[in-house]
Amino acid sequence: MTASHDPINAAAVKTVTASFANLFPDLRGLFTVLLVLAAMLAPGTAPARADIEAPNSINDHAEAPVEAGIDAAKAGRIRDAITILTPHASDGHAMANYILGLIYLRDHNVLASRPTRSHRHFSRAAAAGHVSSIFEAAFQFERGIGTNRDMGRAIQLYRIAAGANHLGAQFNLAVLLSHPKAERKDLQQAYFWAIAARNNAVRTGADEMRNARITALVRSIRSRIPHQSAAQASSAAARLTGQPV
Repeated sequence: MTASHDPINAAAVKTVTASFANLFPDLRGLFTVLLVLAAMLAPGTAPARADIEAPNSINDHAEAPVEAGIDAAKAGRIRDAITILTPHASDGHAMANYILGLIYLRDHNVLASRPTRSHRHFSRAAAAGHVSSIFEAAFQFERGIGTNRDMGRAIQLYRIAAGANHLGAQFNLAVLLSHPKAERKDLQQAYFWAIAARNNAVRTGADEMRNARITALVRSIRSRIPHQSAAQASSAAARLTGQPV
């Protein structure tokens, strides 16, 4: 089973705020954005746009910065967060779109989930190169959350996020490429991404449960591929994740 999601909480929002720094600084960043745009704007995908929620109070927060919206989300003031972040999202601010995507993904006491809006905001941020949003958009294409299920696009977007060392994308990609019923099964690639995920789990100090799931996946795939293929995949994963070869 691929990775699941946790509800928004203070720790999660703090973590995703740091992920905004993951935008690529060089020409690879431009290439990534072009790849994401190609995936998101393929036939059948509506252009992403920001949706305005709770417009009655929008003028009260017209000058509020994105950080104020993030703080409101952490404090559980969901409608305030939406009101503050929506204008920034409409202006194309990746983090504002990402946080709104997370907000609309879940049910809250004051707001029911809005999967379609969630997908639109993730798509908007993904098109700007925001790595965590690329992962979220991929997950939604995989599961059909807020959009039509499309495994081809899911894998395409997972590859982009995984190439930026997103652990969840690497794990999910390894699962999808190694599944016995996978349409695009590629065990060597699956092993490569599973090793990359394991390396990043060690580097980031992932919890024991996640480490156990990754280790089990690595062992499962390793038992199904030749030694030489496994060695090549391990070396490539080490180079990607900055581990000793």
